[in-house]
Amino acid sequence: LLTRVLPLTLLAALLPAASAVAGRGDKQKLDLLYVRGSRYLALSTLAIAGYVVSVGPQLLQVWMGQSYPYVRTVLTVLAVSYFISNLTGVGTTIVRAVGEPRYETYYAILGVVINLLATIALAPRFGLVGVVVGTSLGIGVSSIYFLWLFHKWSGLRWWPAMGAWLWRVLAATTAASTALWLVCDWVLRPSMFASRSLGVLLLSLLALGYLLFLIGLLELTRFWNN
Repeated sequence: LLTRVLPLTLLAALLPAASAVAGRGDKQKLDLLYVRGSRYLALSTLAIAGYVVSVGPQLLQVWMGQSYPYVRTVLTVLAVSYFISNLTGVGTTIVRAVGEPRYETYYAILGVVINLLATIALAPRFGLVGVVVGTSLGIGVSSIYFLWLFHKWSGLRWWPAMGAWLWRVLAATTAASTALWLVCDWVLRPSMFASRSLGVLLLSLLALGYLLFLIGLLELTRFWNN
């Protein structure tokens, strides 16, 4: 939820701005708002997701006093689906701003239907993992459908609007989170997270190192712009 909800708080300021731009009929600026907003919403989502997935077992050890089976698997599946879902955040804000909420309704209904059917089919056989996969299928498929609808409605081409920057943030975050995962599992011992105070300190230092490394990788992939 932290991966999904915290980045979406950025959208609160975007709705009135998008409404004002749409009211002036400035499509070029509205398209620019979509591209820029999506870039930084994707970055904030992936930055949090990459950290949470990498330190998942250690984080639960510090927080709950023990870890659980399938922690990293569950976190990875949910984080990927939440990331895809957050890619729709700016688009859904824009269709609300211009008075076209039906596009958001279409994908919301589709997501609920897929989620229910997939969970009912998978949960009895696979348990918790089946529930997670069912939820992720509902979120992922419906979100991709909305993105297709939005780009068709707005006339924005996929590569200039999304692909040109998406691969950069994906590559940088994947590399940074993989490095952090290797440090957590191969360098640090599980006993180091048995103490809550020491565990919090270690998690904070890992977060700082991860963030600095990620910023450097984003510079290397030329994600940043003026």
